[in-house]
Amino acid sequence: MYENGFPSAVLHYMFELTEIILGPFFYSFNNVLSPFILTTSERNKPWLILPCLLVQCPINFAAFLVLLAPAFVSFCLRIILYRFKKPYILSYSHNIYPKQHNTHRNGNTKYNTRTELGFQSGLRDPEKLFGTFSIATLNVCLLPEALSRFNNLDKTSKRAKEIGERLVIDQMHYGSLSPRDSAAKDNHGLHRKNAEKFEPLEAGVKVHFPELDFLCIQECFHRGYSRKLLKELHKVYPWIIYDVGVFSWRSNHYGFNSGLMFASRHPILNVDFKYFPVSCGTCAIACKGLLMTKVLLNEKIPGSKREVGYIYVTHLQAFDGDKKCCQHNLFTVYADVCRETLGKDRDWAVGTEMRPFYVKNEEVMTPEGLQRVLNDPCLRENYVINADIQFCSLSIMYSHPKRDERGNIVQTPAGGKRRIDLILCRNDCPLRIDCYNFVSRLAGLTDHIPVVMTFTCDR
Repeated sequence: MYENGFPSAVLHYMFELTEIILGPFFYSFNNVLSPFILTTSERNKPWLILPCLLVQCPINFAAFLVLLAPAFVSFCLRIILYRFKKPYILSYSHNIYPKQHNTHRNGNTKYNTRTELGFQSGLRDPEKLFGTFSIATLNVCLLPEALSRFNNLDKTSKRAKEIGERLVIDQMHYGSLSPRDSAAKDNHGLHRKNAEKFEPLEAGVKVHFPELDFLCIQECFHRGYSRKLLKELHKVYPWIIYDVGVFSWRSNHYGFNSGLMFASRHPILNVDFKYFPVSCGTCAIACKGLLMTKVLLNEKIPGSKREVGYIYVTHLQAFDGDKKCCQHNLFTVYADVCRETLGKDRDWAVGTEMRPFYVKNEEVMTPEGLQRVLNDPCLRENYVINADIQFCSLSIMYSHPKRDERGNIVQTPAGGKRRIDLILCRNDCPLRIDCYNFVSRLAGLTDHIPVVMTFTCDR
């Protein structure tokens, strides 16, 4: 496994040098474009953007021109260095507790770090409930500022830090309220049929993340913003895989990495990454692929048999294939917990892709508000994309709900149920699904709804 991006310190420092030169160049370039890609809040108050257009834009454009030549040389050097770059970096932190006395603010609630330490950062006794684990998948949209604005998201640097803070606060403060204890008690001595093992005992929309063992993160494309998120996550998660991707003309045209990140409370034993050799459209400049990890599950139980788990993380291309997704052969090997039958979801399932145009509305800017919207079929159809998309294209990002002559939303069975964030498990795996939840905790910070699954393994 690779704990450094390059095989030698010389190559590492040369790459960091190109980062120092290219960083200000791309920063000025983003600041030139950003005022022309307005978010809904800026459209409603256009005078807020005037200082950027009149003062900051000329300054940033001048800096862009000055840095153009050295940036070109640095980029050429970086292309050479990419030949030696490793496909991922494993970051390990010995100290998972924040030492300083901090107060985190979340909405109208304050959380004190010293108080939260009483919950031991949400870490549980490894001898208790060994076979119960929780995993989450979340798309955080950490793109360069100008590109994030196409999704109606701005202030990406601030968002990256706040996403990490909210995750850490939930692990520290709400980890003790995790459903894993009650789920394990419910499963104790309970023999469920094979057909029922993938039917969760508890499902629905939650405000807070439960105690999570694993985090599968997508769209961490920007290296600088990813490091901000990584710094926050290391307060709880000792092992993190980041900066995943292979850089070449064939894999991504020397553009973005895969955007994948994986965080774990348990030791990571092995890692591999394979990029998709065929891509099209905007996906051609990103090294999308499959991140495969092997984790040790019982590292703290003395004398126990070595037991491992395999977790794969991916971000598929957002373009149509030759048949419907629900008919893919993948679903003959893996089970989708939310699916009742072919092409039909369970009643409690909700969509995970929000309409970018509405992502900044006050009604969904708080976790409690977003939870209320997701639980209301009519409101959900206004904010979440419908599942009856016939042809997938970038135009669906700017779609609006259907309305009648009076302006009321026309409800449909597929309204607000487009699920593109999934947690799948193999059909032959000896596990039972205890909880499957959609979490509204990252309201206002991303245009996706995180998904969490708690499961119990048979030993």
